[in-house]
Amino acid sequence: MAIALFIIWKTTGLYAIIFLAGLKGIPRHFAEAAVVDGATGWQVFQQITLPLLRPISVFVVVTAFVTTVGLFEPVFMLTGGGPADATRVLPIFLYETFFQFHNGGYASAAGVLFLLLCLAFAFGAARVMRYSFYE
Repeated sequence: MAIALFIIWKTTGLYAIIFLAGLKGIPRHFAEAAVVDGATGWQVFQQITLPLLRPISVFVVVTAFVTTVGLFEPVFMLTGGGPADATRVLPIFLYETFFQFHNGGYASAAGVLFLLLCLAFAFGAARVMRYSFYE
């Protein structure tokens, strides 16, 4: 719980600024045209604002995923892997395997799998983003 609160406290401001920049980048004439056509505030948000924020949302999700999966410093500083491996994440596993157990081959293979996991997620997100741009 302490690590989750720390990460939420650390990243909420950054993601809020990114979403605010995305909201500022949405042209106003789309919302104005919808209001003129009789759309309510909720309909404007649901049908115009959210679809136009899709690239920003995908960017934030990918950034949060890579940040969360690559979490090392807070976990190592706060718990060191936790009681009974409760907070043992992949970077802690790689660190222990290489530096404490001196098993470089196993650690490098796990690191490559870690890289492939992050790349697969990023390529999936890029595929989602490819269909979400607007003119």
